[in-house]
Amino acid sequence: YAQLEAALSQQDVTTAIRLLRTRPGEFGRRLDHVMRIAQTCDQQSLNPTQPNANVAPAPNTNQQQTVINAFVAVVDAIPTRNLLQLLGHLQIRFESIDQRVVFPKGSLQKAVVVKHALEALNPERVNQLRQGIMSSLSKRFANLPALGKVWLDPALMDCPLPSQQRSASSGLFSVARGTRFPLGYEQDTLRLFVYWVGMDIDLSATFHAADGSVIEQVSYTQLRSASYQAFHSGDITRAPNGASEFIDIHLPSAAQKAHYLAMNVLVFNGPTFAEHSTCFVGWMLREYPGHNALYEPSTVKQKLDLRQACSHVLPVVFDLQERKAIWMDLPISSNAFYHSVNNVENHRASITQKLNAILHMHNRLSLYDLFYLHAQARGTIVTDKAKADTIFSLEEGITPFHVNNINADYMI
Repeated sequence: YAQLEAALSQQDVTTAIRLLRTRPGEFGRRLDHVMRIAQTCDQQSLNPTQPNANVAPAPNTNQQQTVINAFVAVVDAIPTRNLLQLLGHLQIRFESIDQRVVFPKGSLQKAVVVKHALEALNPERVNQLRQGIMSSLSKRFANLPALGKVWLDPALMDCPLPSQQRSASSGLFSVARGTRFPLGYEQDTLRLFVYWVGMDIDLSATFHAADGSVIEQVSYTQLRSASYQAFHSGDITRAPNGASEFIDIHLPSAAQKAHYLAMNVLVFNGPTFAEHSTCFVGWMLREYPGHNALYEPSTVKQKLDLRQACSHVLPVVFDLQERKAIWMDLPISSNAFYHSVNNVENHRASITQKLNAILHMHNRLSLYDLFYLHAQARGTIVTDKAKADTIFSLEEGITPFHVNNINADYMI
């Protein structure tokens, strides 16, 4: 690693390649960096009137191609999951980027926006890398059992590949963070709810503009929205035998001014969610705000057990314009030194950051991309679902909710 760091700092592409070829996995992790250095060297060779005194003259003007050839030669030794992550990363490298969303390792999942400017890579070179990776994946997928005729649901383009699932909360189902699925149009009122036993837990809803900024809220401090048909059931401060709070939002009226609606669950005081014996949240649909229909389990679209060692969670965000739920399941960082009261007013900036982190996470492949590679390698794609032997969709066959099957059978 010391030799590699020295080579990279001196922009010595030849030495970096020689070292990285011995460790293909590391080559994949460093590929973007090496490609950027090679691109700089190629540009300097083509423009010798502006030399860089700290960089040795490049022996040729095609060092990027040398990097690509060396990487493709060892790509078959890199695990499938790593290649899928790299393929997703490369799909946004045609353009320069100024920030990235990363998920640090740990039991408490956090989405972190990293400010890091990266110049765009040559589109032709990026395509070469992508083709080399897809060719390697196709060869290994072709050795798996045949799928026959395959039907692919275009809606899977809105479903990222599952990753970091160890930190996912338990619930009716588990999907990858950022997955979008339709709410339907049968009923117009969305009811968010929380049930817990113990100290004071609060349910809040924040309304957001297209850029993620908070423009309105419904919470214990504001039980009725001033702009929308949105109502809080009332603040309950103690629940030794269990209690529930809910918020009703009339979707058509909310969509007239807001783009997103975020569900927030906060521990006002007392232990974290992990230390509560019972705490779960979810959502259902109703005919109108305040509708007193009897509780019917079949109307619950999702139920999520909160077991994180934190005091503020963003379970889900709703795209009001597209009428879709976007799966989040992310904690919101809090700072007790600055905020003695745990409510949405004191965390607006953090809520906006998490929302934008998921909404602008474009460096991951979709399930459609993954299943398309499998279908090409070991099946025949058909347009008539009735004629398919294998179905990949939101509701039939292999769905985004079959996370274990996808990890075990399609990302190996």
